Amino acid sequence: MNLTGLFCLHTGALIQAAHGNRFVHETKLFKSLWGALKKGDVRVGDRGFCSYGTISALMARGVHTLMRLPEHEIRKAIGSKLPKSYIFDVQISWKRPIQRPRTMTPKS
Repeated sequence: MNLTGLFCLHTGALIQAAHGNRFVHETKLFKSLWGALKKGDVRVGDRGFCSYGTISALMARGVHTLMRLPEHEIRKAIGSKLPKSYIFDVQISWKRPIQRPRTMTPKS
């Protein structure tokens, strides 16, 4: 079984959860929880939930995102400017992909 959930950062309480069989990816389960997110919420996620489509769709709803990006995305975005130390913060701006992923509708 795969499971994903929304937790309150203040109390640690589980707000809402979604589950599926082992063939349903967690990102699909997470999308089913978007209705519980409201304008002004901050989503803190791991790099497995990092995609341009997800972040832009949530931004359109007024939901902010904070996460650790996969290293290949950081290197692609800032290239040789990446510090040698693993202790650093960096802000990255993504450009919209030329082709829309099949999982996204033109309205999402």
